[in-house]
Amino acid sequence: MSLSTSAKVGIIKFSKIYPFLLCALAFVSLSESLFALLSEDFIECSNGIILNTPFSWLIAEKYEFGKYSIAAAIYLSIAFRTCIWNKLSELFLIIYLNEKNIFQDIETTKNTILIIILANLVISGFFVCKGICIYIKKR
Repeated sequence: MSLSTSAKVGIIKFSKIYPFLLCALAFVSLSESLFALLSEDFIECSNGIILNTPFSWLIAEKYEFGKYSIAAAIYLSIAFRTCIWNKLSELFLIIYLNEKNIFQDIETTKNTILIIILANLVISGFFVCKGICIYIKKR
């Protein structure tokens, strides 16, 4: 197999798993946020009190999950005609990112944050499991 063919196959495989990898990042971040919330591990900042999530901050130093990541995932899924689960995970990621931006500026109760984290954790976990199933099925 030539280098260009191998590169094309690699890009196609990556485009099919990329949104699920982003969901896995969201899942890790949400899990850490849930743990911090339940253990009442907060940090005082200039803007207020935030959850202490050092592992998520470490990941954020290496890779910033944002609108460009989701745009790349959408572009790749359109270009390579991925499955419906791929597109639904991208829709979840768009909603999740908007949710993060909205709730950064709004002060809410601990129970509200807990419900939001749990709902997002279940949805992102579902998409991570779906991505693993799809990846294993293709092999």
